[in-house]
Amino acid sequence: TQNLNLAFSISATSRPPRGTEQNGVEYFFLTPDEFRSRIANDEFLEYEEVYQDRFYGTLKAQVEKQLAAGQNVVFDVDVVGGCNIKKFYGERALSVFIQRLGGGIAQTLDSRGTDAPEVIESRVAKAEYELGFAPKFDTVIVNDDLETAKAEALKVITQFLTDEADERQKSVAEANKVLLVLNIVLFLGAIVLAILNVDLKEYTPAAAMLIVMFISGVNIYGCWKRLKGKL
Repeated sequence: TQNLNLAFSISATSRPPRGTEQNGVEYFFLTPDEFRSRIANDEFLEYEEVYQDRFYGTLKAQVEKQLAAGQNVVFDVDVVGGCNIKKFYGERALSVFIQRLGGGIAQTLDSRGTDAPEVIESRVAKAEYELGFAPKFDTVIVNDDLETAKAEALKVITQFLTDEADERQKSVAEANKVLLVLNIVLFLGAIVLAILNVDLKEYTPAAAMLIVMFISGVNIYGCWKRLKGKL
């Protein structure tokens, strides 16, 4: 993962486990009724019923769990699922469409000699349908040469994660500026109220203002240090 901390999302499915597959490792295994219930509760980022009672999908809670653990989550989904995920996360997500040119899928399937003409025609039609979604993605990578495509994907993803980190730092800096101003106002207001209460011989409220001054002073120092990059 080139130190990018990438991790695939763990999808949910309604099919039974195969071999040594474990729940929560390869997939989350649900019954068809459980899957439908979660669909009704809007718990999926995207899902698909590939045929009757055989569902696959991505749970929102699982993605948030992986994000909270510091992972940059990778999805390998169809074009509709990709568009749904992008719509949900907006600028927090990078959508990449992998396009094959050259001879294309028809030439590949034909060269195998294992698929009937109608199967090839069906898969070509699906590929052409999916190609129509390419403009909806953030970037399109042409996979004519695997090594070239891998290098381009790495470049695009690295740039996206770098830009996202920069944006987070800017957001944190802006938040600290706001907190700094608010705590300065609070500190000055506490000084004024403390002086007024001392003049009125109201020593308990005056003492309370001293506490407010201390807390806001600590916050001012912390915000200032963070803005200077010392924390």
